Amino acid sequence: MVAGEVNVPTANVLNRVMQIHLPYSNDSGTAFTIEVDKRQYLITARHVVSGIKAHDKVELKVSSEWVLCPVTVIDSDTNADITVLAAPAQLTTAYEVNPTLVGSVLAQDAFFLGFPYGLYIPMTNFNIAFVKKGIISGFLTDSNGIQLAFLDGHNNPGFSGGPIVFKNVGNGVWHIGGVVSGYKWTPGEVVGDPKSYVKENTGIIVVTSIDVAVKAIKANPIGALVKW
Repeated sequence: MVAGEVNVPTANVLNRVMQIHLPYSNDSGTAFTIEVDKRQYLITARHVVSGIKAHDKVELKVSSEWVLCPVTVIDSDTNADITVLAAPAQLTTAYEVNPTLVGSVLAQDAFFLGFPYGLYIPMTNFNIAFVKKGIISGFLTDSNGIQLAFLDGHNNPGFSGGPIVFKNVGNGVWHIGGVVSGYKWTPGEVVGDPKSYVKENTGIIVVTSIDVAVKAIKANPIGALVKW
């Protein structure tokens, strides 16, 4: 790996990130763990596990094989593109990282992690996610009261559900700020066929604030107790 400050967020976050899908689905996305009040939870985008039941199983790929894992869904009571899952046991090693979007500002660097097109870097005990970087371009709260952030960067299929990571401008602490939901697209012309179009990637990445998940967790703290 390349030495330097860029390794700080990856050291705290990379071992948390894994591929996820439902056992009856061929499509996979990204998930990651966070700790809240000494309990661990698995986070992903809602659309990645669309159709999941309150007590269900997901498949997680940490190393070379997919592993079936029972989970309990913690309802966020919103239509946000984020899902909180509680596994019966701790899934990953817990490193200090703060799950909140608070402390981020416009135009600062942010990293996002995931498995584009299912790609990963194989290691002995776990698969390392791809890491990409953008800048925080904007914030808004939608009509349902859901806080969103937007990155200027190039998202790819497979990053959905992955974390964005940034450095708090006030105290220098690394935060997991949100979940990659997707990207804004615009219709692109198909040459020779004016009635058809393709979805062009605008380079605007849509992120759901991790604070939505933390609020749901605080209301239903059932995650596995963490061993540090």
